[in-house]
Amino acid sequence: MLALWCMHAHVFSRFMHTPRLILRSAVRDCGKTTTLSVIEGFVPDPKKSDNMTAATFFRFTDRGLTLLLDEVDNLGLLTDPVFRTALNSGYRRGGTVDRTVNSQPVTFSTFAPVALAGIGTVPLPLARRSIVIRLNRDPKAPINRKQFDGQDEKQIEMFALTCAHLAAWARDCELAIKPPMPEQLTGGQCDNWRPLISIADACSPDTGALGREIAVGMCRGLDEDFEVLLLRDLRDLFDQKRADRLASAVIVEHLNLLPHGLWADSRGKHDTDTPRPITQGIVAKLLAPFGIRPATVWPLRRGADTRSSRGYYRHQFEDAWRRYCPSEDDTSTHSSNVKSLRGR
Repeated sequence: MLALWCMHAHVFSRFMHTPRLILRSAVRDCGKTTTLSVIEGFVPDPKKSDNMTAATFFRFTDRGLTLLLDEVDNLGLLTDPVFRTALNSGYRRGGTVDRTVNSQPVTFSTFAPVALAGIGTVPLPLARRSIVIRLNRDPKAPINRKQFDGQDEKQIEMFALTCAHLAAWARDCELAIKPPMPEQLTGGQCDNWRPLISIADACSPDTGALGREIAVGMCRGLDEDFEVLLLRDLRDLFDQKRADRLASAVIVEHLNLLPHGLWADSRGKHDTDTPRPITQGIVAKLLAPFGIRPATVWPLRRGADTRSSRGYYRHQFEDAWRRYCPSEDDTSTHSSNVKSLRGR
């Protein structure tokens, strides 16, 4: 996939979209910077940076450079709407930002290949426009393994020769602008993968088949809709607890502790709200379009001091799960294995 993305940087202008590449890890020392350095050797006109302002960014994209941004968690994308807008608009051909320069209006093109590397999450709209690779440390790698630094003469020669071959290939290759896409992919996922699968097809039928297999595998379990992400996390919670009902307080507590951090630092479905942990009210608002509303939940075993609470029953979600986030194991098969949480 990385090879296809590097090749796409040479021909991205032929397509409607240029997918952002995100290299993400939970902690440091997982290979993000090294991967960016390798990519730098294969893409045209690379500009690698550890820190950049929005104004500098769209001036570089206007020059047609391939942007490689490291330490992206320090760029303030979650709080900088200008940078987010430039990154998002440049995903699609024709993306621009307008500024006044020397008292004259100037339009800058933002349509350019961009790779980003960092720890943690990125704004959801950007993630939807990206191919995301999660990097982990290799526990079997020797401590004294040889480090890649890009300074080895043979490596430099190899990069230069390969990049020259890619430039020659880009001038002569014939690419299908709308190749057949796997039916498992959604519309947005097809937009992300279409340039890469077109390039894979141009290499060979086997490479095209492999490209589609990789695309389906990497997109499995992902969804473009904010509400559907919530449905998936709630299905996992009901399965984990083996419960037929859960109080809203229990649901919110679980969501805010999930490692992906989407709900603990929620900025709304459009990524424009003030960051805050998700609340029972926000959960109810997101579920309302599916016809799922809070109900009065009683524990199965009641005592003299038992009280009801607001929450949800598993059966309220069954139809939405089947329609919007089907899994290999149909959710209905779990119904006979669930139990109520005592007192919750």
